[in-house]
Amino acid sequence: MLEKSHIDPFVDRNFAETVRLFESSSSKLSKQVTISLTYPDASDMQNTPEILGQEDERSFRIFRLNEASRVPKWELVTGQQQVDIVQNIVSAKVNTFGVFRVARLKLPENLEKVVVYPNPFIPSQSINGYITFRNLTENVTIRIYSLDGREVKSIEKIGEGDRATWNGLNNNNEEVASGTYVYVIQNESQKQIGKIVIMR
Repeated sequence: MLEKSHIDPFVDRNFAETVRLFESSSSKLSKQVTISLTYPDASDMQNTPEILGQEDERSFRIFRLNEASRVPKWELVTGQQQVDIVQNIVSAKVNTFGVFRVARLKLPENLEKVVVYPNPFIPSQSINGYITFRNLTENVTIRIYSLDGREVKSIEKIGEGDRATWNGLNNNNEEVASGTYVYVIQNESQKQIGKIVIMR
């Protein structure tokens, strides 16, 4: 059974024919290449709980099969993706080949279930060296403030998946000091506020 991260299950069977294998003699490409996949027109999609139109096609994305995961799963290809709703083509830049497909991206609709980890953040003990903000909506801005109200870092997440990261550096690429910081996550209609503790 494949795990389908951030794929809308209600329309997914309409994308079964979009699965494609891209192969290369080497597992890692020397530079990014653009892949393009066609998808069925939204007006032709059958047995969906809602009627889809061209505007819905803007949420179609390319996903890559991660076979190295403990449970193989479809993962959203990171970076900006282009959707041509006239030609019914989605394009994305990739640096590895493999199995790809098109699906409708389904992200959280609000910021109520945002999770921030690790918290406290101890850089010397961190496995990957950054703080993760998860369960984000599609387009958000994250601002980190010191307790005296100065903005320390601003992060914009446009498109992509449900997460963003912060490496503990300020807007000038300098390490922030140990202490408590306030984060403000904002999309077009909502705001979520919380605290992060950094221990160096």
